[in-house]
Amino acid sequence: MRKFVLVALVVSFFLSFLTGCGASVGLDQPTLDALNSAIDTLQTAPEDWKNVLNEVSAKIGDRVKDVAEEVHTLANDLVASTGVEFRCDADFLGNRAREALISIRDKFLHAFDPQKYPKSSRPPSPYWCHLNPPTIDLISDGHGHLSLKHPESSGSIIQVTGFNFRSDDLPKIELQDPGQNDVRVSKAVATFSTRYQLSVNFQPEDFAGVSEGFSFVLKWADATDTPTIPVSIETIHQKPAPKVRITLNSLTLFQDENAGDTHMAIYVTLNGLRIFSWNNCGHNVDEADGGRKYSNLVECGSGAYTFVWVNRFVLGVTGYTHDSHPWPDSADHENFLGSASLTIDPAQPGHRTLGPTQTDNNNRGFSIDVSVVSA
Repeated sequence: MRKFVLVALVVSFFLSFLTGCGASVGLDQPTLDALNSAIDTLQTAPEDWKNVLNEVSAKIGDRVKDVAEEVHTLANDLVASTGVEFRCDADFLGNRAREALISIRDKFLHAFDPQKYPKSSRPPSPYWCHLNPPTIDLISDGHGHLSLKHPESSGSIIQVTGFNFRSDDLPKIELQDPGQNDVRVSKAVATFSTRYQLSVNFQPEDFAGVSEGFSFVLKWADATDTPTIPVSIETIHQKPAPKVRITLNSLTLFQDENAGDTHMAIYVTLNGLRIFSWNNCGHNVDEADGGRKYSNLVECGSGAYTFVWVNRFVLGVTGYTHDSHPWPDSADHENFLGSASLTIDPAQPGHRTLGPTQTDNNNRGFSIDVSVVSA
């Protein structure tokens, strides 16, 4: 309700110039005095814009038709500005009203004496009053690499609210150190939205050389009003990947597919690469009801019966028997005791069973007890 009243007062002031159809080109001293007085007051007390506009509106009558049309455009602009998510304070409205009055005065003077009062070719300087969000939030991986904390559009684009923005006068964006010294030109991109809003996209920026206390500054060639966007850095300490120690503890033989004892060999792989083999030190093996356990993998094995690993991996095993050869394999065996595989996640330690396998006669072959312990 308050915003509506303020806007209504401003519109009422501007439209007061438009009443009457008999406006003519000319100038009188009371009108000029009223405009200059209002302009001077708004220079030092922009927050008092409501009273100033009420007073000057009461003093100025219809004088110049073309100026009235320009005021009408300014009034429409001010009304349109309230349609934006406007977050400027009373000073913003006061400064905006002052610029409108200066434009009206200059139009009066130029209409009165074009030679003495030429039109100003310099457009009004940009003015800003709000940044949303107010900072650019970054995260650090702890090793000097910075990136946007919220890379989606809501976290990578700063909305700048103000007035007198122009598409042909976009600001240069500079990176400054804590001492406000220019470091380099930013790769961020400023985009014109309306006369009242700019967007600054930080997605192209690589944040090289940025550290705590740095900021990005928007600089116009003809403006001293420079928005500063502070940098906020949050360090993310990445947890080290979990490590586990895997140990092959024992083998249990259920079926060797032989009437008596026989030679047996197994071959263990890590992600398809052989890392361990065992053949009971060349001695024969024999099955037993419920399985026969062999706990001599360390003594009678070759390769890594225990190892440390970080990433998720697949442990595999195959087994063979032969009455005459101590190391039967895929090329030379009498019976295939089957194969098995087990996927191990280091984040989930505990005991595992690799197997049991299935023999070439569809019997339960053997299994290996595996321990997975955090390292």
